[in-house]
Amino acid sequence: MDGRWLVQEDISLIPSKRTGPLSSEEQRTIQSQVVERLREQDPMLYHIMEVKVVRNPRKNFINLIVRKDYITMIFYKTFPDVDDTVTYCFFLPDKLEPYVIITAVHHRLGKLRNITTKQLDELKQSVAEFKDKFQIQNESYHYTSSGERAETDSHTSSGHISRDNKSHSSHFHLKMRIPTGMICHTLPIFNLINLNRLRTSAEPVQYNYSRDCMSWEECCRLMAQDT
Repeated sequence: MDGRWLVQEDISLIPSKRTGPLSSEEQRTIQSQVVERLREQDPMLYHIMEVKVVRNPRKNFINLIVRKDYITMIFYKTFPDVDDTVTYCFFLPDKLEPYVIITAVHHRLGKLRNITTKQLDELKQSVAEFKDKFQIQNESYHYTSSGERAETDSHTSSGHISRDNKSHSSHFHLKMRIPTGMICHTLPIFNLINLNRLRTSAEPVQYNYSRDCMSWEECCRLMAQDT
């Protein structure tokens, strides 16, 4: 192994760095090298994981932490390509809403703002496999077009609203309406807070349940217009 590597293939520190002081530069190098080691094992780990270099009087070691925006991911499908590998990620909501959120992550470029015709075909296959895995039927969809996302981004950049308070992500995302029971079963916090009660007693939750949705066929036509 190249002598400049401070992180071994099994993502442990080399023996000489397991104890004693670590400079700020060494800690940054370790974090960068851990990310590369993770990428070697699974390119998606590069996007999913955060790296923390931990030091205490006894030893130095590495902690791997799932990024908060990936905590609720329940399914993904990857389509390998020499320079165009994309993974389609399916997330349970972090908001009180009855949707699975689907995004597209390019292994080199990160989250995609728009998808191509080829990627739309991959998305269709991913959705079909997700539905089969979780036995989902009669679902509907909510899609935010690229034009609507661009309009929101323009409104944000003008200073009218903060980036943290804008209504939706700039990246491509598709929402699949699913039964409340599935959300509560796979993410127990929604059972603990009684989502079924909140959907009738809390206006923000009522709104999320009342949003207009469309069929898969109609949604595919709209997404095709954006490719």
